[in-house]
Amino acid sequence: MFNQNGHITAMESECRHMKAPLSLGKVENGVVTCHWHHWRYDIKSGECLSHENMDLKKFETETIDDWVYVIFD
Repeated sequence: MFNQNGHITAMESECRHMKAPLSLGKVENGVVTCHWHHWRYDIKSGECLSHENMDLKKFETETIDDWVYVIFD
């Protein structure tokens, strides 16, 4: 889950390359970079910016009374 300027997004948490935890990655300009091998993902869409067909699943979020809910389908 990411909070970029008050906008909450959620997506799968492991890099597609070698399952590194993206929670340890660096976030800049709406992109999280995996700390192991530097694969990059758009935090709004889950799109992998480093390799084709390696996107992460994105989840919808909803904020109610300051609580953030992730909607799994």
